[in-house]
Amino acid sequence: MGIFAVRDDHARRCPKSRRPNDRDQARCVNRVRRSISFGACLAIWLCGSVAVADTFRVGLFHSELDRKAPGLLLRDIDRASPDVSEAADRIANGQADVLVLLGFDYDYYGVALSAFSQLTKRRGAKPYPYQFALRPNSGMASVVDLDMDGRIGTPRDAQSYGNYSGEGGMAILSRYPIRNDEVEDYSDLIWSEISWASLPTLNGEAYYSDEALATQRLSTRGHWVVPIGLPNGVEFRLMIYHATAPVFDGSEDRNGYRNADETRFWIHYLDQVKYSNFAIVGNANLDPREGEGNRNAIRALLEQPNTQDPFGNANNHTVDWSDIDLGKMRVSYILPSSKMSASASGMTWPETTAEDASRHALIWVDIDMPTPTSAHNLETSDASQ
Repeated sequence: MGIFAVRDDHARRCPKSRRPNDRDQARCVNRVRRSISFGACLAIWLCGSVAVADTFRVGLFHSELDRKAPGLLLRDIDRASPDVSEAADRIANGQADVLVLLGFDYDYYGVALSAFSQLTKRRGAKPYPYQFALRPNSGMASVVDLDMDGRIGTPRDAQSYGNYSGEGGMAILSRYPIRNDEVEDYSDLIWSEISWASLPTLNGEAYYSDEALATQRLSTRGHWVVPIGLPNGVEFRLMIYHATAPVFDGSEDRNGYRNADETRFWIHYLDQVKYSNFAIVGNANLDPREGEGNRNAIRALLEQPNTQDPFGNANNHTVDWSDIDLGKMRVSYILPSSKMSASASGMTWPETTAEDASRHALIWVDIDMPTPTSAHNLETSDASQ
């Protein structure tokens, strides 16, 4: 068995449309194999017309800009509220070419994301002409008692906790084209249908009801594979997720089990694909050495032979939770392919004490631009086998 135990429509691609943020449009099946001849011609044209940088920078920032109701984030972007301005300044300081943004509320037309991109530009960031977001599972109503408290319709009965659909979603800002029609979206995978799933139990019996087992998705926000067209024509894939915190549950440890399986997803995924140019980018909500959760899950991902950890064993804490007495931990990760060369890495912390500024560092990795010949290694095996 592979990643999926039941489903054949295991990956959904986003068709080209006037609304690239519309997850409900993503109904195409099968994984994409990019035309090598087109990529080679594009690389020749680009190399002949513009200078291609030696490296590109991938960034990750858990912005903590999520709001308690829809529309409030756009209001605060328009007002350039202190926490929004601080986040924009941090992005300007980080100067990532491709930035994964977490904790950012989703809206159907991507209005808030576009407004925030313009704000980062005004604060000195590189222009980001390409933006991408899909509807996250957070706040997505289920009409099922998913937290097993005998009630339905509460925020904890959503596919993941949220006061409204889209709260605290994921997004991408990019200097380079995002190939929307090739995106692989695994956000609707049913947790219990995955062959390797580790599900919670209580008193020796299954914790979830049959109805909940048939409804509960694996992804807290989502699991995406998003291809980016680099300036020399090579396709680079971002593998993105934001796992649940392994706390706020009971003795059944349902969030702990889910958190671990959200990270294990990438281990099984990488066992079944042959991509050379990629990076896993996300918040695992797991520290390999301390804190709550199944630390073996993140350790296993860090030890994967086809990934590398540019931050290694250095002082690599990515969040400061001193305000809730947890101190500093490492929960955010950028793990490039072991076949790529990571030349530098770093973090950008807040320079001011803006009200409600994100406690997370913006982390970044500089990756050597892969050669166009490596674009030929884009074949995948059938992940459903």
